[in-house]
Amino acid sequence: MSVSHNLEYFRQRIAQMPGVYIDYDAIETQHMIAVSIVTERLAQGLTQADLAARAGLSQTEISRIESGFSNPTAVTLNRVASGLGKTITFSNLKDL
Repeated sequence: MSVSHNLEYFRQRIAQMPGVYIDYDAIETQHMIAVSIVTERLAQGLTQADLAARAGLSQTEISRIESGFSNPTAVTLNRVASGLGKTITFSNLKDL
């Protein structure tokens, strides 16, 4: 099952729940961040524990971020990026 298919499945399931409001833009952003982290981590042959050690975080925290349902701070995301040997850039801030 593809990543985009998983997100669409999630949206369909939530839409069936009466009275539930979801900020899909926020979820899509969290999902995109999670997919990017997992993809890079796997490309580098790292486990969640490896990345956690490099980033100075717990494996549980990495798992939560990678689930796509966590709301990590910019500081935490920067630590994860650093653990992957990457930097974070915000290219669309000018649009705010």
